[in-house]
Amino acid sequence: MPRKIRTLLALATALGALAALSVPAGAHNEGLPSVPLDIENVEHVFNRPQAGGNNLAFFERREQDGTIKRYVAASTKVNGFDIMDVTEPEHVALAGSYTLGDDPAAGASALTGSSLGLNYHPWVDVNPQRNIAAISVEEPAVTARHTTTGVAFIDISNIANPKFLGKVDGLGGPHTLRVIDDTCVYTSLQTWGIDYTDPTDPEEFRLPVGMAGHEYFPDPNNPGLAWVGTETVGRWALWDVSDCRNPTIVDDHSDPANLDTAHEAYPAPDGSFVGVADFTRSGQTQTECPGGGIHFYDISGRYVEGSSLQDPGKMGVYFAPFSGLRPAETDGTNHASCTMHSWQMAPERMIALGGLYTGGTYVLDPLHETQPGDGEYSGTHMGKALATTQGKTLGRVRDAFDFVNATQWLPFDLADPEHERLFFTTGWERGIDVYKYTGPLPKKLADLSVSASAAGGAVTGTLERFPLLTHTGWESTPLGGQTVEITAGGTTVQAVTAADGSFSANLGLGAGSHQVTVTWAGDDAFRGETTTRTVSV
Repeated sequence: MPRKIRTLLALATALGALAALSVPAGAHNEGLPSVPLDIENVEHVFNRPQAGGNNLAFFERREQDGTIKRYVAASTKVNGFDIMDVTEPEHVALAGSYTLGDDPAAGASALTGSSLGLNYHPWVDVNPQRNIAAISVEEPAVTARHTTTGVAFIDISNIANPKFLGKVDGLGGPHTLRVIDDTCVYTSLQTWGIDYTDPTDPEEFRLPVGMAGHEYFPDPNNPGLAWVGTETVGRWALWDVSDCRNPTIVDDHSDPANLDTAHEAYPAPDGSFVGVADFTRSGQTQTECPGGGIHFYDISGRYVEGSSLQDPGKMGVYFAPFSGLRPAETDGTNHASCTMHSWQMAPERMIALGGLYTGGTYVLDPLHETQPGDGEYSGTHMGKALATTQGKTLGRVRDAFDFVNATQWLPFDLADPEHERLFFTTGWERGIDVYKYTGPLPKKLADLSVSASAAGGAVTGTLERFPLLTHTGWESTPLGGQTVEITAGGTTVQAVTAADGSFSANLGLGAGSHQVTVTWAGDDAFRGETTTRTVSV
């Protein structure tokens, strides 16, 4: 399985030190100076230096006085994580930190993540309702069931002073992990489930044969389902995790001719398509750009006729338009890792981010059908002709000597519209950066649904937002006080949504089936929505 090589880390560290020496200290008032080698429609906002940032886990908390605080847990090298207060996202503040190896309560077996005293690939996730953080402990050689590797559970009730709860040892080096619900955590590349009902005495269990993941993402729109990039070449899947100790496969898909390693499989905010980041078989050692792309699959029939979850239609693939640290025409080698490690959709918008390790972060429109002349990637990769066929680059930033491990939009309901343009990255060299996307921002989506039953001839439905991350998890909120138009059988009436987003209009429909169209014009923040379906009276 792909792993970051230590020589690359040493090279990146050396180059980062060189950059720090060569750039005036006053370039920024906080953190490391930003030295953009390539930037478009993006501004640097803030930097928080951190030792070897790896992943980001955002969460929200309601304090005892009723105020809402927002945080991100950011994993660091040496078995630890920092918790940053992002309530004011332009000014990230350290709120707490934890290092497993420094905690006597964790016991001797947890003092080092490996024989070198280094956690090779720490990964953190948070259950905010239980105030628990889980962190993976991996060492580079993962072929054996090492006694010091596993998953630790930390009490973050007091964010300023996290406390060790318990640890599962000897899992053979879990690569990533994901909190599935209040009971289970899944790990990857050494695939285990962990029951943390009692976090002081967590219990590992094996997932069923044939179910092995590289990354997991519980679907915000469908609690109990999770999207999975699997360990099988070219394969991604949807699992039913409602019984987290006994997950089942809802559906899986294979595209080995085009997709090597499905790293992160995420749905669109409205669930109409799925994007899959391709880690490529060379992984972190991939030195020929563009590396893996983001492959898009229609699962709704909205973009590719006849497509469904059971029979997804390939929309196309996006490759970051990046030729490498050294132009290919010199000697054909870029001498740095060049693969699409992470990607993510904004929670309510059709706009995405892609993180390309040494190639930076890209803002893109995933619904744009790429046309000749768009300036997107077209070239060769390991002797194979490749070209972007789906997606348009809207912005980009590549900072000097960074190695981007994760890039994410803020997932919260933000009062300041300008904060909706902010995205966070974390990397080996720079730690956490906050950037502002300044290009065209599509309007938010709304979920307009109509009931299949029109009892008494009354058409009913709801208008609500797609899920955002709250202190109780991913939640939708209603759009009340909005006027919708309902048309059926040549009659059109208007209705105003109630506080819970519901609407009802009696069109006097007779017994039988009727085609109904409901339209909402939208507003300054939300685009208009129209839905048509057959209802029965």
